[in-house]
Amino acid sequence: MNIGIVVCSRKESSRIENKPLRKVGFPVKDQTIIGCLLHRLTKTGIPVILAIPENEASDYAFLKDEITDLRYYYGDADSPLERMYNAAKTFNLDAVIRVCHDKIFIDHDLINMAARLFSDLRVDYLFSSHFTDGTGFEIINVDTLGFAFVRFEGQKIEHISYAIKAVTDNVHNWEVPKTHRTDFRLLIDYPVDLNLIDKLFQRFKKRTKDISLLRIFEYLRIYPSIANRNKHPKLTIYTCAYNASEFIEKCMDSVARGIGSLDYGVTCEYILVDDKSTDDTRIKMEDFQREHDFVKVIKNKENIGLASSSNIALESAKGKYIIRLDADDYFVPGGLKGILRYIEKMELEAVYPSNYYGSLEITQKGCESHHVGGAIFNRRSLNDVKFTDHLRGYEGLDLYERAKKLLKIGYYDKEVFFYRQHDSSMSKTNLEEREEIRKGILDGPNTKMA
Repeated sequence: MNIGIVVCSRKESSRIENKPLRKVGFPVKDQTIIGCLLHRLTKTGIPVILAIPENEASDYAFLKDEITDLRYYYGDADSPLERMYNAAKTFNLDAVIRVCHDKIFIDHDLINMAARLFSDLRVDYLFSSHFTDGTGFEIINVDTLGFAFVRFEGQKIEHISYAIKAVTDNVHNWEVPKTHRTDFRLLIDYPVDLNLIDKLFQRFKKRTKDISLLRIFEYLRIYPSIANRNKHPKLTIYTCAYNASEFIEKCMDSVARGIGSLDYGVTCEYILVDDKSTDDTRIKMEDFQREHDFVKVIKNKENIGLASSSNIALESAKGKYIIRLDADDYFVPGGLKGILRYIEKMELEAVYPSNYYGSLEITQKGCESHHVGGAIFNRRSLNDVKFTDHLRGYEGLDLYERAKKLLKIGYYDKEVFFYRQHDSSMSKTNLEEREEIRKGILDGPNTKMA
């Protein structure tokens, strides 16, 4: 198998200006983010291809002196999917190891281990929900990459994994060795992340190019104050709402009480997404935000539905775990604390709990309903599945049908939330249209490769 590592890079970055070319590690000033990454990748012995815009070639020219065996692909496509595919075809690759340009401490031993597994399993796509932030990669069969490119041609697909899983079911979620799983964040995504990265460069100086990932983990365990510099919250809760004024206050108050009941030191954020409501839902959200410093309100410019709004919340979420509470539901006492403890103890990627179904006298089991509102996920795992954009109806069923093939799912047999039933519930309206959607989900998409 002709396999190569492809790194797509460009100077543009939404949060950190000129990110790949930034020099890190004061007082060590001769290492760029992209240079340090590429040095580490060459240790794999696998060919490394840097895919960059042609008009930025001069900005990356210094790398030719630093890394003599680096290969280059120049292309101006806006879509990372298109650039990845074109680079792979240019160098006649059978499979691509995709690495983002800010995974500065990626481990070459893990790459080689995964490449062997990919070859042995003969899958189309290998990924992992278990990487430490900033150390991940994925391996994609180039033919599969081509199917995804054709399927999404003309669209700017930022999450290549989403496109790949739309065209094949032959995927494998790799169990990264536990020695390489931590809660540390080595990803360079926000300005605060640079603080930790600079500190690591100061500690290891020029050895940063060669120091093992396990050695970095050891150092951060010894100095937790450094590791905590860019630490994200343990839990993200989010609620998407459209014209939910009648119920939203009880929903939000139950979140505040639930957060207050959590164990000491468990940090949380609460994201509220207003889906262009025409009542005073947004006003009530903003009032709640002023009262609580853990709340963020996102206002959609147009009404896009629950599935797409959920993906917007997911894009903004920072927690290790994430749970959606629908606007007309509410957490019951002890529910949030219990399910968070359960997913951590059982080391699962998704947990569906029981709920009170319209009455405190009626319990609905998670294993029977798979109601996504109230379920808790490892956030990175949910990112590997995502909601289907623009799907209006049965988005929870659609998510479960895909998640059950990729994630370790468990069930919590205690009631976590009250699932309100009322005449305006989505499940009680547009019944014929919803039934067509349900049948389409259960029959499976016809766009997969044969």
